[in-house]
Amino acid sequence: MSDNGWPGTPGVPLNPERDGWHWISLLGGKNAQVIEWFSDAMRWDETDWTTDDFGLHTRYLGPCLTPAEVAARIAQARRDALEEAEIAAKKAGERHKEIARRIGFEPTIDGAIGHACADIRALKGEGDE
Repeated sequence: MSDNGWPGTPGVPLNPERDGWHWISLLGGKNAQVIEWFSDAMRWDETDWTTDDFGLHTRYLGPCLTPAEVAARIAQARRDALEEAEIAAKKAGERHKEIARRIGFEPTIDGAIGHACADIRALKGEGDE
């Protein structure tokens, strides 16, 4: 990857063999914009800049995702978060049992759930994106 985010050749987007929309920003600028790439002509839409110009004067931010791609990423993030929550809950239950054993009390489901909930909250919202 180049210093300004281009994945391979500066000025050429990720998967240049496919038409599509991509996020870029002018170097030094704070605003991102969307521009279309035409694979058959190997050029950007609505500009007379060459790919070299794009590579020098812009930062590549990535392809625009379709609604289906966004939905798939959200679904995967939720699956990942649930998997992490399950692992955290199991660890919390084991920790609760150990603490209860050390102090001479019978472990309770409420205590185990409390520890698990605290661990899940500690995930800091991972999977919400």
